[in-house]
Formats: sequence, C-alpha cells, structure tokens
Amino acid sequence: MSFVDFPRRLDLAMYDEAVEQYGRAVKSRAVAVYRGGRVRFPGLSDIDLLVVVDDQPVWDNEEFYSPFVRLPKRYHELFHHRPHFVPRSCIDALAYSTFAYTTKTAAHGAVDDAGFRRQLVVGDDVVPTAWAQPNYSWYLCNLFETAITARLRFDHFQGSQRRSVRRLASMAATFRFPLRQLDELNGTSYEGAYSSIVDRARAELLETSGDVEAAAGVLFTLYAATLAGFERAIGELANARQGEPAAHAAREILAARRVLASIEPSYMASRRAAIHTYFDRLRHTKISGLTIFVREPYRTEVQLYRQPLWVGRTATALRTAIDALG
Repeated sequence: MSFVDFPRRLDLAMYDEAVEQYGRAVKSRAVAVYRGGRVRFPGLSDIDLLVVVDDQPVWDNEEFYSPFVRLPKRYHELFHHRPHFVPRSCIDALAYSTFAYTTKTAAHGAVDDAGFRRQLVVGDDVVPTAWAQPNYSWYLCNLFETAITARLRFDHFQGSQRRSVRRLASMAATFRFPLRQLDELNGTSYEGAYSSIVDRARAELLETSGDVEAAAGVLFTLYAATLAGFERAIGELANARQGEPAAHAAREILAARRVLASIEPSYMASRRAAIHTYFDRLRHTKISGLTIFVREPYRTEVQLYRQPLWVGRTATALRTAIDALG
C-alpha cells in the first residue's frame, strides 16, 4: 500500500481569508453564501459552503461560483470539493437533506459539532435557522444515501495505486456524522470511540515529527472496518436479501423500486418529489453541483447540467481576466 499526498499544517487565518474572498467574489449574483463547520485541523480540515442561487440561468454560472476559478491558487487546497448549491425556489428541499440535521444532543441545548453549523457569509439569510427534528424516515433515507456513496468512494480509493492521505483523512472524518445518526437511530454509541481515534490520527499527521505512515495506516484500517460494520447495520435496516450488498438494497429503496415498511409512504413520496424538482431547477440554473442530495440512487431519473467544453474554457478565461483587472 502506497500513501501519497500527506498534509502539511496551514495557517488558520487562511481559511477565513478564503471564505471572505469567495463571498466578495460571488455576492453580486448569489442570494446567500453560508459557511458550515469549524476548522480543527488546519491543513486537513476543508471549507464547506452552501450557496443559495437565483433560479435564473446564466451561461457562466459554473465558473462564476467555482472557488477554483475565482480564488488565488494558494487557497485551492482548502476546498476538497465545490460548494453545495440550492436554488432559492428549492430551499424547502433542504429539510430532506443532511443540511437540516441537528443531533438530539444539540436539540436539547448542548454544544455539538455534528450537523451543518451555518454562518452567513454574504447575502440574505433565507435559510431557516431551525428545522423539525428528523423523524425515523429521514434517518433511514440519509443513512441509505451514505451507504451508497461511502462504498463507492472507498472502492475507488482502494483501487488507486497511490492513495491520497488527505483524501483518506477527509473520508474518515466525515464518516463520523452518519455514524452519529446510526447511533441515534439504534441507541448505540460507536461514534465517540471512532471519532477519538480519527482525531488522534489527524493530529499525528500534522505533527512536525509525527509518524505519518502509521497514522495513515490507522485511518485506513479503522475506516475499512467501520464501513463494513456500518454496512451490516444498514443491511438489516434495509431488509437486504441473502447475499445482497447493503448499498444495492439502499439504492433499490431510494429509487422506489422496493418498498420498505419502516419508511412512511407519504414521506418517501414528498422527498422524491422534492429531489426531482431540485435537480430540475439546478440544471435550469446551469450549475452541475455539488448537489445537496446524492445523485447515484436517482441516476436514471434526474439529470445534471452538462456544460459544453468550449463554453467552460471561454468562461474560465474571461472570468480569470475580469478578476485580474478588478
């Protein structure tokens, strides 16, 4: 196993600078930009943004909203992915996504890092400050989405000859949130111990004289074992058939090709309607993602915007020149 792309400790101030510059860059067109989470491990932590966009299409929205086009290159490594986008007309769809998640601990007033702890960067505060506490159907649907994406990403990571440690640390750190949701659903307590080990390994990766190879090995072994256990639990919740992978059972349920009695039919119907509307409106705005929902279960039902290559190249060149002159 060959690990590459080891992290380096960065200045915490860079994160605030990057968010501030991004907000300034897109405020003329964005309805709102929200920042989520907090930076605990500068150099490993990334920037999570939720951008509310107007429903009107603009030919260069892809490039206008891309931090990899709008920001200086020194900030690019702070973004492990593009912002999440939601059209203003689809804000209610957030209720079905993890952006509406509040832990039971936080709901009772305690401090808790799980969930999207939003902070308005620029624009109008159009996203509700609080959502209804997730119901059983919400938990199942979001856990099923995680089962699909986590397996796909880990299989892709395992298949790589050169495995990025920054990518591995990001996957391992993010996985604490679905583990917390599974704990809340089943009354278990696996997430705490898992997160403690992940954070110890992340700290080791950023130490000047840290044993980074060992830390990467711990993250890989822990994530693989935890994902396997998570999938067994999801298989039980999804009533997976004998020998059927949990991700396949989850995909069948989310795509409405299989009915699960523990998910309220009315909830599933309204959720699927919101998802279809969301993807349709987002495509109309000429933005391809990052989306607030996992697309994989609905791949045959929804479409993303596909920007012609020449349009993307033209928009990138023009936007880069405009920003340089501005």
